[in-house]
Amino acid sequence: MTQKPSLHEALHKSSAQRKKIIEAETSSARETKKLIVVIPTEAHLQIDQMKRDLRRRSMKDVVTEALNDLFKKYEYPPIA
Repeated sequence: MTQKPSLHEALHKSSAQRKKIIEAETSSARETKKLIVVIPTEAHLQIDQMKRDLRRRSMKDVVTEALNDLFKKYEYPPIA
C-alpha cells in the first residue's frame, strides 16, 4: 500500500514547481524595461514586509508575481 505524501512535502513540491515556472517565464534573456511608480509609503512598507514573509529575494519578485496575477485576472498572458 502506498502512503500519501505529507502536507509539508506536497506544499514544498508545489512551491518548488511554481518557482521553476516563474523563473522560466522571467528569463533574463528577454528584453526588459524599468517601471518606476510613486506609491504611498505604507504600500511600499507592506510590499517589503510581504517580501520577507513570502521569503522572496527582492521586492521585484513580489511585484512581478502581483503583475502576473493581474494579467491572469484580465485574461492576459502572465509575461512579467
